[in-house]
Amino acid sequence: NTFLVGISFTVSVIELPLRFQNVYNFSPFKAGLGLLPFAFTTAIGSTVASIAASKSRIPLIYILTAGTALQVIGFVLLSLVPTSEDVYHPQYGFQVIAALGVGANAGILILMTPFVVEKRDQSVAMGATVQFRMMGGAIGLAVATSVFNSYTQSRLSKILLPDQLDAVLDTSHAIAELDSALRSAVRTVFAEAYRLQFRILIGTSAAQYLATALMWQRKPLRAT
Repeated sequence: NTFLVGISFTVSVIELPLRFQNVYNFSPFKAGLGLLPFAFTTAIGSTVASIAASKSRIPLIYILTAGTALQVIGFVLLSLVPTSEDVYHPQYGFQVIAALGVGANAGILILMTPFVVEKRDQSVAMGATVQFRMMGGAIGLAVATSVFNSYTQSRLSKILLPDQLDAVLDTSHAIAELDSALRSAVRTVFAEAYRLQFRILIGTSAAQYLATALMWQRKPLRAT
């Protein structure tokens, strides 16, 4: 489960600012600001979920299920963002939904670790939890980037010269130097590619249901 949460977090943190730059022509600084709803809400989701588990004694598996649902909903909505060059402002709200789920699950998975291993193994288990999250993020980002590059290269090669294609894939500034018709077409291809990446996250998020189901116990685990 931690592995899959790492995919959701890392791919989102990397690809959301890139979408702002390549589709909406944001500066790097402004693109970073566009990520703030996701970044802040991830921390909030982790905090709220941990407090809910500790204070209200809600079974941890219930919180994981709810967090997974929020991720799936958020990434479905992000995958449906229009491909227009005009900024689609509701996507900031979609970030919040997905981030609440990512944060909740990340926090609960850390919280529950001491309750499922022997005391002598707790430090190793906590380290492994963080390591699996990082590994999931690295592998997920590699897959998402590979899909993105394959999608964009196959389509942009039909409308751009080889040197233009190399420049566009190398830096977002090259897109602004194209003529109006080409620029619009390139931004549309990029937007479609980012939508495809979020469809991948829908799948990896939904897979957390399977991982959560494997944690099911007749007497649900609580943070006590």
